[in-house]
Amino acid sequence: MKTEKKFVDTLKLLMETEPLEEITVSSLSKKCKVKRQTFYYHFHDMYDLLMVTYLYEEIPGILDVKSFIGLIEAIYHYYDQNRHFVNGTIDSACKDLFIEFIQNNSYQAFLRLIDNIPESKGLTTHEKRAIARYHAFGVSNVVTTYINDHKNITLIDLKKQFVFLEDGFIEKSINQVLSKKSKKAAVVLPN
Repeated sequence: MKTEKKFVDTLKLLMETEPLEEITVSSLSKKCKVKRQTFYYHFHDMYDLLMVTYLYEEIPGILDVKSFIGLIEAIYHYYDQNRHFVNGTIDSACKDLFIEFIQNNSYQAFLRLIDNIPESKGLTTHEKRAIARYHAFGVSNVVTTYINDHKNITLIDLKKQFVFLEDGFIEKSINQVLSKKSKKAAVVLPN
């Protein structure tokens, strides 16, 4: 993993000044001070390296957030620290990797947020996952679309993209599921 990490760090460094499509295996290997064959021992191509980067990377602090705003702040801080890398990914053919990265990190955060809401004890694991997936999908698409359309965003800019959400929207989702469950349970099926 040490060599792979070296490639990841070097790719991020190179993407500060070059688009992904202009970075070659040769230039990356040279910058890492290894042979091209070493790159191919670990990765199929540059897109494979990018995929591995997003697969193993986490948004720092995302699993410790206590609120939706905390989630947005964690995403923003990751973006701010990796601005060139993220913008380069979004501008490349690998845009979906960033969307999935945000979606997976948001999903984990939403699961933890849901578990901290007392009413969620009445939900099944499947129901909790469905709610988390639904909200994570929305967050990842709003974030990616906004970054794509407005490079060099600020935290305030990003938060404004979610002003349409009402306070307690996660609790509302949980209560809607619980309400539908109780209505189904109240229906008596004919013999």
